[in-house]
Amino acid sequence: MIEKEDFELWLQHPVTVAVRQMLAAKRAGLREEWEHSDPTAYTQESFVLASVGNIGWCRALAFAETLDYETYQTEIDDGKL
Repeated sequence: MIEKEDFELWLQHPVTVAVRQMLAAKRAGLREEWEHSDPTAYTQESFVLASVGNIGWCRALAFAETLDYETYQTEIDDGKL
């Protein structure tokens, strides 16, 4: 398990900061694309599938973008990692 001090150093590392900013921009772009989409351009089924896929992608981006030490510990303790 990574110690909190090492985790905090990783969060402050320039590469980590840049990657998290990139993830935030990607998520914002997906939200904006969704907000400006024309749902009438899709069949109901294809719109639902696209929306579900984008929601999952946005949640994954948000998880990676906002990961903190407490969440890391929870994931380790739950055996998810």
